[in-house]
Amino acid sequence: MRLRWLLFSLVVLGVAGCSYRSVQTDYDRSVDFSTYKTYGWMAPVGEYGLETIVGRRIKAGVDTILVSRGFQELTEGNPDFLLRYKLSVQQEVQAYDNYFQWYGGGDWDVRTFDRGALLLDMIDPKEQKFIWRSSADKLLDDQGAGGT
Repeated sequence: MRLRWLLFSLVVLGVAGCSYRSVQTDYDRSVDFSTYKTYGWMAPVGEYGLETIVGRRIKAGVDTILVSRGFQELTEGNPDFLLRYKLSVQQEVQAYDNYFQWYGGGDWDVRTFDRGALLLDMIDPKEQKFIWRSSADKLLDDQGAGGT
């Protein structure tokens, strides 16, 4: 039951309070998650590190959920599991044909937008393997992925 709440909480967290369009989760079903009590953070992958605004939001959101579930963060020593995230932003272009046959004319609408993707991994440092992953993506508003 604790595993379900942990997974549910981390996904529902929407990481940093955002609502994501698509969220997927996978984990190693052979792992006994009840043995994990402490966690630590690894350096994130990519340009949005823990020192950025968005990085601090992601960490604070995940920390809040984990602490409320009885986990303790270790900043030194050997935690039971490690967390790492990767946040990426990619610009996409969509073109729409607005041809109206009954009207006899048409036009093209071109729209450019940013899509953000977030991966959050749990890693067992003793076994040196990934034990859980959640991924989410969302169309970003004008504020993008956050500041630095």
